[in-house]
Amino acid sequence: MSKSTMSARFRRVDVDEYDENKFVDEEDGGENQLGPDEAEVDSLIRQYPFCDTTQSCALHAVLKNPPINSKNQNVKALAAGGVGSIVRVLTARKTV
Repeated sequence: MSKSTMSARFRRVDVDEYDENKFVDEEDGGENQLGPDEAEVDSLIRQYPFCDTTQSCALHAVLKNPPINSKNQNVKALAAGGVGSIVRVLTARKTV
């Protein structure tokens, strides 16, 4: 048979000290990052016939400031820099 497991030597971490009510989520201070200006992205997409690199500039503008630290999923999806804007820029490139 095995030895007695009544010993607490195996327990080196006190899990009772971690209370989920006391947990503080560390953030990078990017709560106000809502992505680039929507008008800037639209103007870069409209300038495509005049410049070969505008689509890459528009994509760069969308990706440069994503709303990473936002806790609201709708803000992440619909904000400039969210998935919706990225799809719009890539679709504009495909249709032009």
